Formats: sequence, structure tokens, C-alpha cells
Amino acid sequence: VSIDPTRGFLLSLYLDKAGWLERISQGKSIGFIIILIGIIGLAFSSYKLYLLSLYSKEVMDDNNSQSIVAKMKAVSESSTSSESKENSIDELIVNYSSQVEWGNNWIKFFAAVAPLLGLLGTVIGMIETFQAITLFGTGDPKQMAGGISQALVTTMLGLIVAAPLLGFYTYLSEKSSSILQYLEEKASYLLSRV
Repeated sequence: VSIDPTRGFLLSLYLDKAGWLERISQGKSIGFIIILIGIIGLAFSSYKLYLLSLYSKEVMDDNNSQSIVAKMKAVSESSTSSESKENSIDELIVNYSSQVEWGNNWIKFFAAVAPLLGLLGTVIGMIETFQAITLFGTGDPKQMAGGISQALVTTMLGLIVAAPLLGFYTYLSEKSSSILQYLEEKASYLLSRV
């Protein structure tokens, strides 16, 4: 037989534990903005991942006549001088690299903004706490709990959103770099054959 020396007090505290939606609502409007930024950032990262998989297939496919590799082959087989071939291929790669790298900085932006908004929520929560202390004194901890709760929840949400977005940014930047490196190697190979 288990004995509860608190006569159910600990159990009632456990049952009153806030759920995720309640935690987010403790962060007030800043908390919901952080969650919105996280959702937009994850959706944008997924879209960028899809685009990079298309670019990767295009670069690896030598049979597609519209691909960047086919255009580089056409330039390398033209009858112009080797210097103009090299300049034309460099121009193709530069134009293509802007497509491949597009959007990476937006993901980095979302990852940087989330913890900054968390810090803003912390400052707002602490201001509310000090206002409660000014009005009611330190006698009633419940008056201060709302501001402290907002401060901690917004900081937590900012970090929770920033960590996966930073991971996505790193992965997508590396994938973009590997696609462009493969293109440059392919260009060097095509130019060396001529």
C-alpha cells in the first residue's frame, strides 16, 4: 500500500500541469509569433529541400537536353576560342548558383529571429513582473508568476524553434555547395577535353 504524506497535494499539482497549448499561451502574443515563425521556417526549409533534390537530379542527368550540364556541353563543343568557352561556362554556373543558393539566407534569418523574439518576450515578462512587485509588493507570488512564466516560456520557444532551423540551414547550405562543386568539376572536365 502506498502512502501519500501530502494527502493528495502532489497528485493535484501533477494533474494541474500545463499542456503544450497552455504553455504557448503563457508566452502571450510573442509566443504565438515565435511558433508562427517556426512553422513558416520549417515549411520554407521543406520547400527548399524539395528544390535542391530537383537541382541535384538535373545536374546528375546527362540525357536531359535542357539541363545545365547539356548547356555546358554545347558551349564546350562550340567552335569559339577556349577563353570564350570558359567565360560562357562560368556565366552559366554563376547564373545557376544563384538559383541553387536562393532561400538559404531566409532560413538563417528565421533561425536568428526566433531566439531574439524569445529574448524580447523575456524582457517583456520581467517588466510585467517588476510592475507587479511595484503595485502589490512581494507578498503574493501569484502576482509575479505571470511575468516570470512569460519570460521563461518565450525563451524556451525561441530556442526550440531556432535549433532545428539552424540544422536545416547547415544541411541545405552543404547540399547547395555540393551541387555547385559537382558543376564546377563537370565544367573543368568538359573544358579539359577540348
